[in-house]
Amino acid sequence: MLVARSGTTRSARRRVRSLHALRRRFACAPSPWKFVSWATSKEYIRLVGERLGWARVPPGSRLSTYKLDKYVKASSGSAQATIGALRTIDPDRPTVKPVPYKRIQYVGIPDFQDLGTKMSQEFAAVLAGNQSVDAALRKAQEEAQAVADDGYKD
Repeated sequence: MLVARSGTTRSARRRVRSLHALRRRFACAPSPWKFVSWATSKEYIRLVGERLGWARVPPGSRLSTYKLDKYVKASSGSAQATIGALRTIDPDRPTVKPVPYKRIQYVGIPDFQDLGTKMSQEFAAVLAGNQSVDAALRKAQEEAQAVADDGYKD
């Protein structure tokens, strides 16, 4: 986990506790959690680097990624800029000018925002009582698979 200061660690722990509470509340199958664990693992980073090229490794998920010479070299300088930015972020002040919200998020995949919106709509339907957890997970998986099959656009 990348942290800028101790307050960031505290908020990260709160987020993890919230995710675990949601998981218990909706009795989701463990497979999504296994996927997230795998998709942020050292093994996954190595797999992407070796099969797709080190420049295609997703940024920002692991501090250890920025210690890999192959990744740093393939990044053409962006690795140093990214790690520098991650170490100086302030989740309580996410923009230069004041805004009415807190926290930040960055994923360098253009399709991410659209996919996130579609998934959020499915999970909102669950919370509203309009759809089952299984149906939401199935639809969200179909959306994610469609993006994966299409390949994200650079």
